Amino acid sequence: MATHAENPSAWLAAEAATLAYQRTTSRANRDESWKLVSDLIDSPTFRRHVGSRLRIPLDEQDDFLAGLRERLPEILEKWRPGRGRLSTFVYAVAAKRAIDWHRRRIRTSVEVPWPDHWEPRDEAVAISVEERLDLLAALQRVSAADQEVLVYKALGLTAEEVGTRLGIAPEAAKKRIQRAVKRLRVELQGG
Repeated sequence: MATHAENPSAWLAAEAATLAYQRTTSRANRDESWKLVSDLIDSPTFRRHVGSRLRIPLDEQDDFLAGLRERLPEILEKWRPGRGRLSTFVYAVAAKRAIDWHRRRIRTSVEVPWPDHWEPRDEAVAISVEERLDLLAALQRVSAADQEVLVYKALGLTAEEVGTRLGIAPEAAKKRIQRAVKRLRVELQGG
């Protein structure tokens, strides 16, 4: 959080916004508070906080701050004067948005390598056309989540890599793989 020693203008602006909301909820004070909170978000101290504490990369900070600025009306509507300073509330909202940003980044950064063909690598794994058709039919009967895990496994990914792609712990990925393989076996046996 910005302190008066680090950035007096941003800190004073946030405190002024807090006082403005505490005095009255008139439209003029809301507009003034909006500007003061916007100035806080644009301050170098807040940008450093976003980079160092919230771990938003430098090339993504402008987009992150723009998204936060777009939520100013919502931020100002949810804040209640008796429950703390407005600057503290803005920092908390930024932290929650950063958590959401990191979660989305993990989910959307997955690139699944897709082979051009599905030919077996050696003679020992070669299966007949009927067995392939049975396998495809069984794969269609398992859930989409199981299909995803099975494809990752077929591509040779480890449990740790599957966990990274799904955004879960490696142990959870290992269990999910085991359950998906078990369900596929049941379907292959005519389950």
